[in-house]
Amino acid sequence: MDIWVLVFPIAGLIGLVVALGIYLSVKRLAAGSEVMQNIAEQIQIGAMTFLKRQYLTLIFFVCIVAILLAFFLKWQTAIAFVFGAVCSVLAG
Repeated sequence: MDIWVLVFPIAGLIGLVVALGIYLSVKRLAAGSEVMQNIAEQIQIGAMTFLKRQYLTLIFFVCIVAILLAFFLKWQTAIAFVFGAVCSVLAG
């Protein structure tokens, strides 16, 4: 068996454990003053507005590219492309 078949999933799990540890350590910290919380809320609102606008724009691009991939290559390639785009959105 190829060693990389084991190394990559283990590295991925280690990365998830480290990310969880960092998340939990940050969550334990104090939220800050009222001004800091207000600024953080405004940043979050702006970031979510930006992401919604970006995804609405990208949906047209993803549809056009998926149609072109299905037409010139295979429909399986188009489905894989759309699946990757959806995973990217979920990560965001």
